Amino acid sequence: CTEAKKHCWYFEGLYPTYYICRSYEDCCGSRCCVRALSIQRLWYFWFLLMMGVLFCCGAGFFIRRRMYPPPLVEEPTFNVSYTRQPANTASGQR
Repeated sequence: CTEAKKHCWYFEGLYPTYYICRSYEDCCGSRCCVRALSIQRLWYFWFLLMMGVLFCCGAGFFIRRRMYPPPLVEEPTFNVSYTRQPANTASGQR
């Protein structure tokens, strides 16, 4: 893979001096320097962004549940009654 490079130059006296920097570096006078606010290096930015997205999703779900509660299902009441089996008189007489 050929990595993208930046071609930089500066004047040293009357003559330009050329040098090459990496793609994520900037030309800073006579040398290369790394950007202070590189998005890839701000891991806490991505972490807080994901936490914010999760918070918004959770808050939206909670608000939706509060504003539109699920309908209460009317369950039929169960009548539990115990019936006694009739005494089997035929088994006692043989």
